[in-house]
Amino acid sequence: MLGFLLPSSFGQQTDAQKRIPPAGIPVPDAIRTQLQQRLQGFQGQIASFEARPQSDLDQLLLPDVKIYEKAVRYSLEHNEFFRTNEFAIASQLIDEGVKRMEALAKGKSPWTDGARMVVRGYKSRIDDSVQPYGLIIPTNYKPGDGKLYRLDIWLHGRDETLSELKFIHDRSSKLGEFQPADTFVLHPYGRYCNAFKFAGETDVMEAIEALHLVGYSIDPSRMVMRGFSMGGAGCWHLAAHYADQWVCASPGAGFVETARYLHLNPDSVPWYEQKLWQWYDATDYALNLFHCPVVAYSGELDKQRQAAEMMGAAMAAEGLPLIHLIGPKTEHRYEPETKKLLATIVDTIARTDKAEFPREIRFTTRTLRYAKMHWLALLGLEKQWERADAWGRIDDPRKVTLSLTNVSSFLLDFQPDPSRKIEEVEVNGSKLSLRPKEATNFLVVTKSNGAWAFSELPLGKKVKQPGLTGPIDDAFTERFIFVTPSKTAFHKETADWIDKELKRAVFEWRAQFRGDVQMVRDVDLKDWQIRQSHLVLWGDPRSNTMLERILPQLPLKWSAEEIRLAKSSVSSREAVPLLIYPNPLNPEKYIVLNSGFTFRGFGSNADQTPKLPDYALLNITKADPFKSGVIAAGFFDEQWEVSP
Repeated sequence: MLGFLLPSSFGQQTDAQKRIPPAGIPVPDAIRTQLQQRLQGFQGQIASFEARPQSDLDQLLLPDVKIYEKAVRYSLEHNEFFRTNEFAIASQLIDEGVKRMEALAKGKSPWTDGARMVVRGYKSRIDDSVQPYGLIIPTNYKPGDGKLYRLDIWLHGRDETLSELKFIHDRSSKLGEFQPADTFVLHPYGRYCNAFKFAGETDVMEAIEALHLVGYSIDPSRMVMRGFSMGGAGCWHLAAHYADQWVCASPGAGFVETARYLHLNPDSVPWYEQKLWQWYDATDYALNLFHCPVVAYSGELDKQRQAAEMMGAAMAAEGLPLIHLIGPKTEHRYEPETKKLLATIVDTIARTDKAEFPREIRFTTRTLRYAKMHWLALLGLEKQWERADAWGRIDDPRKVTLSLTNVSSFLLDFQPDPSRKIEEVEVNGSKLSLRPKEATNFLVVTKSNGAWAFSELPLGKKVKQPGLTGPIDDAFTERFIFVTPSKTAFHKETADWIDKELKRAVFEWRAQFRGDVQMVRDVDLKDWQIRQSHLVLWGDPRSNTMLERILPQLPLKWSAEEIRLAKSSVSSREAVPLLIYPNPLNPEKYIVLNSGFTFRGFGSNADQTPKLPDYALLNITKADPFKSGVIAAGFFDEQWEVSP
């Protein structure tokens, strides 16, 4: 039974691996006491402010204060001071947080006006945590001047000691690698050190949204994606997966795929894990860069030059060019003269607005998690984790022609352009027509029994669709809540193992993705939480009343005697099922059983990939249930059923 907050001392990793973040240095007692006392006073000011009625503006600005409280609190509670100068930095951050809190209490926010460098924050929809971001503001920017400004997104490199404390300090004192004229430069935190994947990917998107929410004049047609090293890897994957968002991308070094970068022998990796490499392998999405010019950089002597060379080959296979600048006699850094040339080319490309409705689109994906390219959105695949391709052309204002592979349903969306009304759609040679008075700029087409026809959105239907694709890790890219058991389990052995995994998941979420898991006991779960969140259910059908309630509607049999999943049957005393599935109580959200994010171990960021598919049955009596103990594992089909 777990309905309590886990103590900050919990979490010493018992796996044979190094701890990430590493253990910090000792804090002298006098300094710790002083920081704790000052932090408590700061927290009291925040609590007093939150206790009074707040305007919408207050709620937007309060994260700008709370990021300072969180940075110091995490460093104190979790032993995350890594250098002696960080003691003074913590004191400075409290000073700045208090100053902002006092100003906000008077209805003012001086940090939003006039500064060249500013650190701000937002409240994440994933877990209600506050997340920081750095922003470089153009010197000529004047709020309300009617001008839209280019936005560059800069993704930072790997730094296992990049706590919030260090990030905020750096972003308050360093301009960064590039500061183009008339350009905002956004520095996302990316939830620490995950190559901007999973919740780190969501962080980039939420930080961009935050800029719009607080009123910065950002031109959505002139956003540039950039980064170096780990940030270069993030740049490659975000450029390829969201190619319609960026006017240009400029990755430096990094990695672009899993197997060759990590020198993996496929015979030693489960088939489902290899399938899931397709989530983040940018080489699989190279075709999408038809929509996003790329100016890559590598040092001539840099081992990570391999990334651009592999992407260059993948793009060439799709008939696409890659501009690849190489810094002569240079290792893992920018060579000054080549950097100037790089900046000039990027600036030249970024002067041209990106087309909102391009006449032609080319698009590829392996999963409906990445389902959109400009005016085309895929709603269904014939088979997830197989290549799906789309070519589309606007023939005239009223006709669209498409060629599709491995696609079962799609949406054409020309909103908000009221003048573009589609009357004819040709799909793989089949023509569908509407009468002129029925013409629309938003329509759905689905294949049924081999024939294409106009249809409705698949809302509420139990099919794999954008936002409901699996695998298990997908649940942790959007809002989720842990639902803990309130009763006694079938067996102590499985209850102890589940309890250990729950504690590990809570600890690792904070350590790796820098937030505190939202938790509720099963008996206290509210209807609004079911509506808003993916539910991660911990326990078994006896201990967790929510799991007991929905079990008859899951593709799983689980009694005190046995568990049956897929074609496997095993004693419930020695096994635990993990899975992701549409929530029977809210089919627009997931339920997850007994799992946090699935990657374990902390070597290369390239190895931070999903390790389990949609479901797995683990023998917990094995030394490593996630390797030698996998009894069954696989993907549900497009109707969320076990494949034969």
